[in-house]
This record gives sequence, C-alpha cells and structure tokens, in this order.
Amino acid sequence: MDDDTSLDFTRRKALAALGSIGIASAGAGLGTSAFFSDQETFENNQLTAGTLDMTVAWTEQYSDWSADEGTGVAVRMYDGPMGDVGDASDLRDGETGFPADDAWLIAVDDASQFVANTQEEGVAMPASPCDGLNVPEGLANQGNDRPVVDIEDVKPGDFGMVSFEFAICDNPGYVWLNAGTRAVSENGLTEPESDAPNEDAATVELLDETLALLWVDDGNGTLETDESTVLVDSLRNVLATLGTGAGIDLAGDVAAAQGGGTGRNCFSGAADGTATVHSAVFAWAVPPGRVNALQSDGVTFDLGFYTEQCRRNDGVGLTTDLLGHYPLDGTADDASGNGYDGTVVGDVSFAPGPSGKAATFDGDGGTGYVAIPDFPDDPVGSGLTITAWIRTADPAEIGQRIVADDENNAGGYALSLGDPGPGAVRFYSRSKDTISLDTSTGVVGADTWHHVAGVYDDAAETRRIYVDGSLEATLADDTGPWGSDAGPTTIGGETDDSGESDRRFRGRISDVHVYSRPLSATEIAALYDEG
Repeated sequence: MDDDTSLDFTRRKALAALGSIGIASAGAGLGTSAFFSDQETFENNQLTAGTLDMTVAWTEQYSDWSADEGTGVAVRMYDGPMGDVGDASDLRDGETGFPADDAWLIAVDDASQFVANTQEEGVAMPASPCDGLNVPEGLANQGNDRPVVDIEDVKPGDFGMVSFEFAICDNPGYVWLNAGTRAVSENGLTEPESDAPNEDAATVELLDETLALLWVDDGNGTLETDESTVLVDSLRNVLATLGTGAGIDLAGDVAAAQGGGTGRNCFSGAADGTATVHSAVFAWAVPPGRVNALQSDGVTFDLGFYTEQCRRNDGVGLTTDLLGHYPLDGTADDASGNGYDGTVVGDVSFAPGPSGKAATFDGDGGTGYVAIPDFPDDPVGSGLTITAWIRTADPAEIGQRIVADDENNAGGYALSLGDPGPGAVRFYSRSKDTISLDTSTGVVGADTWHHVAGVYDDAAETRRIYVDGSLEATLADDTGPWGSDAGPTTIGGETDDSGESDRRFRGRISDVHVYSRPLSATEIAALYDEG
C-alpha cells in the first residue's frame, strides 16, 4: 500500500491479562478493512446531488489492549460470559464503556484520555468546511486501493471505531451511511481453526462473531444515554443493511419542514456561510469466545455517505419501512435490524449467489424451506413489496414459492413462479377480489439469475410485478382487503403443515427484501442494479 494514503496497523503486544481468558492463543491473521466508497455519489471526498455539497472528515480509533492505552486512565475489560459484551448496568460509577455503554468490552474512568491514547491517524475537518473541498493530499484521486482503515490480525477482545464528521454546504440535506463488502475469506484453515467444533469451512465466522454499531454522535465519539443506536447487529447483518440502496438513513437535527421537505429530520446546512459539523460513528468489537473458529478469517468492506437536499424531497430510502431483509448468505438471519430471523427447515444448503451466497431448495418432493415464525401476519402498511433474486433449475415446475404466508390457504399471499405457466411470475392474495396477478410466460429462464418483485399499493389500489427491473404486469382497480394468514411466513416453499406443502422452489434464492410500503419503479430498478 501507499504509505501516504493508507493507515496500516499491526497488532501490538497484548496485555498479560488477555492470556488468562485464552485470547493469547487465538493466532494471527484475522483482518478487517474499511474504505471510503468510490461510488458516483462520492467524488474526491465530496458528495454532490444537484447543488448540494458535503464535506467529510474522519478519525480512527483502535484498541488492542496494548500497555500504552492505559496511560493516565484506569482500564478494565468486561469479564462476563464468553461471547458476550457488557451493558450499562455492568459499569461502575464514573466509567464509560467502549465502544458503547450498552455494548462494551472496555470500561474506562477517563473517556477523553482513552480516546487520545487509542486514536490513530485521520483527516481533520477544516476550520471552514465549505471553503473548497476537504481533500487531503493523497486522497484526491482515491480509488478502491485507498483505505480509510486497514486493520490486520484482529483478536477477540479488540474493537475499533471510525468517527465521521460531515458538513452540508448548501441547503439542509437527508443523509445516508452506506457500505459495500469488497471481499470475505476464510484464508485457509489453521489447525486450531479446523478443530473448532463450530467451524464451517464455507462460512467466514468473523462476520457473525463481530458486533457492529452505528449511531449519530454529538462529536465526542462515545455513545451516551441521550444518543440512540441506528444499528446494532452482527457485522454480517449490518453490512447487508448498509449495502441496501443508498444505505441506512440517519436522523438529522432539523425538522424536514424547516428544510422544505417532508418525512424524517434533515441535517442542517450552511447558514450565512457557516456550516454545522455533524458526526456519526461506526464501531466494531470482537467479544471473547469462539477464538479458534475465527483464526485467519478476513473481511474487507467500504463505508461512505449519500446525501440529497431536503427541499422537495421526502427522505425515503431503501431502508425505509423495510420489514425484513434475508441475504441468505449462509444463514437465514434478518439483516434489517428488526429481529425477524428465519429458521432453516429440512434440506436447505448454500451455494454461490449473484453476490455472496444463496439458499438452495429442491422443489416438489424436497423437504427444505426457511420459516420466519415471528414475521408479522399482516405486513401491509401503505402497501407491500417483496423482492428476491432467483435462479430456477426448472421454470416450468408449478407453484415454486419464493416468499409466502399461506399455510392455511385462507387469506394468505405469495410471490411465486410457474403457477400460470413456464417461467411466469404470480403475485397473489387470496382475500383480494382479483386473487392473482400474472406475468406472461417465459420472463424467467432456467439456470439464470433474475430479480423479481411484487408491489402492492394500498392507496392506489394497484398491484405490479417487475422482472429484472422492468415492469411485466399491472393490475389496476385492485379492490378488496389484502388479507393475512396465521401461519409462518416462508421463503422457498410452503410449510410442511400446509395443504400445498409440495409448493417448493427448485433452485436458488438470495437477497430477499420485504417492505411495508410500495416501492417505486426507480427503487425497484435500484435494487436490481445493485446485483
């Protein structure tokens, strides 16, 4: 790497205390990297949408329990159950938890001193943020090889934070934080790793065992009681959420109406030429536990921002009203942050998908599907949208359920393939006056990845089906209630208790999204373009 444009840290010698809980034997080779994204909305450290400019700065903090971190401050490590982190009730009087009070590995009695001890390099916000671009030397032409943070050899007990400062230099704006996974790898199996009881050679455990947090900060880099987390989940799920559309929307400091918009709060812009500096923090932590299974795992991801002016906009993004997000990238977990995790039932395996992995189902006669027992029986808010990437082995097989809530065949709904004919998509609700909306046959081919979407607009009384970002079918005057079914929502097939338990998908499904609102054609196209 170019020393002028990267931060390159190696793990310093751990404190002797770490050996007492087994971390000293963890081995080397875990890696995590974070980059500014090099996307169309991020050019030379400036984001532009119309006349809206945004200046970004950052600092990086990294704790690996080296002795110098305790200079001038009392530091103690969470000593609770392995694989867990402490919460605010575990802190002593006068202590601050890092990376957050409600999710801490390290507690200190002087937060400012500890931040100073663990702070690495960064890019400072200029005194006048909007006087020209904030492009430090070496970052002016940044590409994918220009990391903001490059941390190697991470061990259980370590944590890090990237504290962002940003200023909107014109009108108030909506802001999203986004991320993109660059690479994940097991990097081979060390001997202790291969002997670990929970080790799966096809799964990068670091993504699941690393806790990630995101919050809008007041500028001091610590999560305080009056600040709320935007996301708290495994690194795998947080990256999946941040990788959806423009990313996760951040709540600003001024009402939308004040900025001429509608919806959530905007971030204030430059008033009389003076810009307000806002802050957001992305933090990660590797709790003690499952040491061997993490050896040699690596993940590389980028972080960036997207902004739109508040005026005449509503701040709606692709994480707005997202009920469930199922990447199916080795697990059936919900990456939306809502906790509607799925459970694999029967014979479901994971194979390469359009990006990452996908769940594989065996069709009629197969035993596998994903059950989501806690998903809302009535998911309709202002509407309903279901999207998924699918790859069928046989587009002519009838009744290949992609997403369904129809166990009792009374009032339920589904997005399905093959019911109306080979390669045709159906979006149905049994309570509607017109139950089914179907595409023409042949819109989905065999052994080819296709993006399918069913959209229901309650207010407009319309239903639509999109395939590969293009509108393929529309039902106007869609009267009658949407309906609901008391059984669990499923992916890849109806339940074993259903009267149509043979309605199973034959092939692979990946990256399922369910929204409680109707997505627009532009939003459907954006999900398709993400791949």
